Amino acid sequence: MRISFIGKKYRIRHEILKHLYNKLEDEPMHITRLAKSLTVVDDLAPILGISTQDFKKYHMSFHDFEKEKNHVICSAPNTCYTIGITEPGVIAYLDDYWIKEGRKDLNDTIYNVAKWLMPIISIGISFIALWFSTHGGISKQVTR
Repeated sequence: MRISFIGKKYRIRHEILKHLYNKLEDEPMHITRLAKSLTVVDDLAPILGISTQDFKKYHMSFHDFEKEKNHVICSAPNTCYTIGITEPGVIAYLDDYWIKEGRKDLNDTIYNVAKWLMPIISIGISFIALWFSTHGGISKQVTR
């Protein structure tokens, strides 16, 4: 499934983690300094093509987990709002967590529409078939 069919909020969350993770690429595997990923939100939002207010809205889901499992860490030193990736955030990025969540949401939406639409279409076809069978629209009785 293409990423373009996934909701914008999931794509943006994945892109946030991607940007933060890319700052860690040069770090050695056994010693990763996550503080190196700290980024000023006002600098990151334009890179993602969204406003700072939208950025704050999209990033709130990173904090829906238990404190040890949050995907990002946020701070505001000197009134400059910064965001950095955590170890669970690295794992989430590498496992495409937000892309998978977007696919689940899309599949749930399709299922919810289909579970109502299919019975309605079936009833409509039944009524059409009933009308044709009672009004002789397709076949006529043969009399001898």
